Amino acid sequence: MERMRAHLAWAEGELEAALRFLDPKSDDEAEIDLVRAVANARTSVGDALETIRASRGAEVGGWEMPFALVAILVVLVALVVLFAIFLVVRRWL
Repeated sequence: MERMRAHLAWAEGELEAALRFLDPKSDDEAEIDLVRAVANARTSVGDALETIRASRGAEVGGWEMPFALVAILVVLVALVVLFAIFLVVRRWL
């Protein structure tokens, strides 16, 4: 999956570079068709990259979860630990 992401990222860069050689305001119909085709290909590659990013997950307790959910859980656990520390320190004072 990582190699595919790397290849897609490379392809996206190549398509972006190809667009620099084309004139979207050209009077040549063939060049306009080529601009559209390259732009559509770039969009498709971007969609594929986004799909790969969205499909990446982390396994927590045997359950696969998106990274955002894992990050939220980590923050919540940290807050609970900090609250517990606060209660212990407050009791000692």
